[in-house]
Amino acid sequence: MSSTPAPSDTGLVTARRYGGASAAERQAQRLERLLEAGFDVFGRMGYRDATMRMVCSQARLTDRYFYEHFTTVDEVFLAVHQKVSADLAKVVLTAVASPPMDDSMAMVRAGLKAFFEFIKEDPRRAQILLMDAATSGLTSPLNINARISRYVDVMRLRLKMRYPDLPFQPDTELIMGGFVGLIIHTASVWVQRKFDTPVDSLVDHTSFSWLGLHTWLATQNGLTPAKG
Repeated sequence: MSSTPAPSDTGLVTARRYGGASAAERQAQRLERLLEAGFDVFGRMGYRDATMRMVCSQARLTDRYFYEHFTTVDEVFLAVHQKVSADLAKVVLTAVASPPMDDSMAMVRAGLKAFFEFIKEDPRRAQILLMDAATSGLTSPLNINARISRYVDVMRLRLKMRYPDLPFQPDTELIMGGFVGLIIHTASVWVQRKFDTPVDSLVDHTSFSWLGLHTWLATQNGLTPAKG
């Protein structure tokens, strides 16, 4: 005697799956396509010239699927910017974890090198993280990733441990802001000059600020300035 399959075994499953993917999986795939398309459009055209139709055409999706995830092109840019920033953060954090923890200068140089190589590897990243971040008004290049506050806290702890006798409390937010600002502006000039300077030389031209910070604080702390 044959048994009749339960509805959950036939119709409902068929309705939920198409081409081996569920509705939720297809929706996630469309979002990924839109983000990849947005990265390419913003990276090549720039934020000011990008349109929703360009993103949809690149993703090979209709307007309907664009509005499934976003309401404006600005929202796409923010999502793309956040994704690229997160990728950069992973690369930099991995780089700074390699040198010994007590060699802060090596850590700084490793992080700088990772940042500049990340930008040079794909100029579209530079357009989104540096150029558009400064001109779109949607985000600030100084807040290139949301973990900036974490770096401030780490720096505050390290400075306190290394310079326990300072006659004042350094404003680590200002220090980090200045350091990041220097890096961003230097990278922007470098991009505009078509990456004409070797990465190692670029690291030399930005890491000096860390040596200056150490000299300043060591002197205030009553120490003889040494290697950062």
